[in-house]
Order: sequence, then structure tokens, then C-alpha cells
Amino acid sequence: VFSKKCKVLKIFKSESSYSAAQLKKLLSLCKNMTTITLKMDSLDFKRLKILVKFLIENLNITCKVFCQIYELLHTNVRFLQTIPRNFKIYAGKFQIEKSDAELPIECLPFMHYYCSFYNHDVDTIFPRKFINLECWNFKVFELDFEYNTSPFEIDDSIFSSLRCMHTIKYIYFKNIAINDKLLLYILESKVITSVSVSKFSCSYNLNFLRKCETKNQKLKYFSLKNSLSYVDSDLCSYMKRLGSVASLKFRDIDMFRCYTFNLKKLYEYISANLKTETKKICLKCIEIQTASNDDHSVDYLNILSEVYEFSKLWKIIYNVGMIREIEYHIFNEMKALKYLSIYSRHKWGFINFKKLFNVEMFKTTIFLTIQTDIIKKEDIEVFKKFKNLGILALVCQNIDYETVNSIKRNDFKTTKLIIRKPDRPNRSNEINNYLDSEFNTDFL
Repeated sequence: VFSKKCKVLKIFKSESSYSAAQLKKLLSLCKNMTTITLKMDSLDFKRLKILVKFLIENLNITCKVFCQIYELLHTNVRFLQTIPRNFKIYAGKFQIEKSDAELPIECLPFMHYYCSFYNHDVDTIFPRKFINLECWNFKVFELDFEYNTSPFEIDDSIFSSLRCMHTIKYIYFKNIAINDKLLLYILESKVITSVSVSKFSCSYNLNFLRKCETKNQKLKYFSLKNSLSYVDSDLCSYMKRLGSVASLKFRDIDMFRCYTFNLKKLYEYISANLKTETKKICLKCIEIQTASNDDHSVDYLNILSEVYEFSKLWKIIYNVGMIREIEYHIFNEMKALKYLSIYSRHKWGFINFKKLFNVEMFKTTIFLTIQTDIIKKEDIEVFKKFKNLGILALVCQNIDYETVNSIKRNDFKTTKLIIRKPDRPNRSNEINNYLDSEFNTDFL
């Protein structure tokens, strides 16, 4: 069956471990491909030679191999020089007989580390040898300044080095100050597709935006976690320049706190001075999880809706103090949701599910998690309207027998029902006995 499919397939991706014989067999079936991507636990020189021979004979095929470990033993550097341009090798680490080893510098043009981690302390110096930086060809780069007692201010010398790394796709920063230099570096990058920043403070003023017209159409994922200071709402004017971001994550941050009014004034000014309406960025995934001790109820979705369009959103995780009235209208704009997890922490943060869901959600949603203080009988009646729900997970402080008794197996024939809280030991015997009898199992 596979051999028949190979005759029509042009792109092949596989994640498996292959012996030399299996690899030969696989490659013999891939001669009509244009692109091959292999992910393997390990690779050695014997199997590398098989790959190189095949790709020299098939220069029209592009191949990338990602392995956790490359075994350097018996590797012939002179042979590596024959590796054709249509073949790239990336390894998590290199070993010699199961002991970690550095990749010899003479191998750098032909073999590459997939990830690089820079842990900053008083004795480390950020690499600035530009020739080496260009040869490393990292896909993932993590800069960790955890050893600093305060968020680290990245300087021009580090950004000069980063700009020499033309293959970075995913970049991670930890314990840094987000300043204008960092934001400009991200904005100007033509290679980075994912940016994650955790444990950070904000020291930007965004003055560079007045002089810079640059827009980034490469970045797809933007994440901020664990803010150590307030995140000024003016950051939205910067995020509007990241025009291809499809996935957004904000976790444990003090975002837009007490700044909502200023943001609205900003966009009123923009709207008044532009003849044409600025096109919003179409998001596919969004995660917002405010800090558990954050008692301020800010309408995050409303503020972000000035920049982002939610109609094609397929996944949302929304963990906030409470759902505000204006946010119900924004949820009703979501027409393609498949994955919805919503958590209202406050005891007075009642969720009106009749207002939250729209007709399209009842058709498209396949995963639904609800976390709130109380779930009532009328809420269960709303949940029954979902046509294609695969999983329904409920987490609440209070759920009575009358409500549980309204949950019927016939109403959730294709749905796996999970009540995570209250868990079985903290539910009454009456509730547990009903769930066991209705669902014919020891219901957890």
C-alpha cells in the first residue's frame, strides 16, 4: 500500500527509527518525492552514507533529517564534504560511544545542532565570532538569564550576534527586560517564526514605531509568560505590526491593568486620522491565563479585538477572573471553534452559557472544558445542544443532585463526560451512584 502511495505522493514526513536495511528500503520507494523529512532517535555514519548516496543520485529531492543523537564514531570528515546542498542534518546533541561530545568545527558546514542554549552568568560570554554563528545553523535558540537577580537588559552586541544567525526559527528568552531593541529585533527578523518570553519586565517606550514603517509577516507565534511588571496596553500598537501571528499566548501577566481607557483613546485617534480601516490580524489560537491572585477583571478579549479578528479562531483557552458583558459579544463572533476551555474564577463570576455560545459553536466544537464556581441544571440543557462534542470536562465548586440527574447518557452518546471537580471522594453517594448507573461504569 505504501509503495503505491509513494508513486503519487510528493512530500513525505516520518518520525521513526530505521535500521540501515529499513532506510535503504524506504528511500527506494521515495524516488518520486520532492521533499523528505525524517525524525529519528539516533543516526550514525553507516546510515548517513546511505542517505548521502541516495541524495547525490536524486538532486531534485530535498531532504532534512532531525535526530536526537548523532554518533560521531567512525565519521569521516572528508566524506562529509560530499554532502549535497539538497541534504541538511540537524542533531540535538553529538556523542562518541554514548558520551556527549562537541561537534568538531570542521564538521560545522555539513552538520548542525538543532537547538542551542545560552545560560548567562558572570563567567559566560555571548558568542560573537560571526563566522561560527553563520555555520551553526540553529533552528531553536534559548537565552536564559535566570542567574541574574533582576531581568537582564540585552545590549546591542548580543543583537548583532543574533542577526548573524540566519536559520533561527524558534527563539526563547527568560528573565529579561523587554525593551525597544528587543522589539525592533523581532520586528525586523525575516526568519523567526516563534517568539516566547517568560519571566520578564517591561522597559519599552515604542518610540521607534514613529520612525519605523517595518511590518513583520514571518512571525506566527507570540507568547508572553510570567510578567514581573505591568504590560502597558500600548504594546497593542506594536503587535499590530506582527501581521501574520496566528497563535497568541498570555499567561500569568498583569496585562492592560488600568490602561483600557488609554487604549481606546489610542484607537479612536488612529481611526480618526486614517482614511481606510486597518485590516485586523486573523488569529487561529489564543490562550489567556491571568495570575490566580489577580482579582482585577479586565476585558482582555475586547482590548485585543482592536487588533485581532476572532471569527476564524479554532482554539481558545480563557482563564480569567470573570467574563465581562462585552466579551459575550466577542465570543459570538467565533464561528469556527473546535477547542474551548473557559474558566471564571470569581464566585460572582457567573457564566451565562446561553449568551456565550452561538449556533455555529454547537456544530463545530469537539472539546469543551468549563471551570466555574457553580454549574446548574439549565447549564446542562445548554451543553446538550452540542452536536459533535467529543469531550466535555466540568470543574466546579458546587453541583447538586438535581443538576447531575439531568445529565443523561442518551444526550451525550458520542461525548466522554468528565467531572474533574468535585472528584468522586468529594461528591455525595447519591450523585456517585447515579453517575455509575447512568454511564454503566465506575464514574470518576
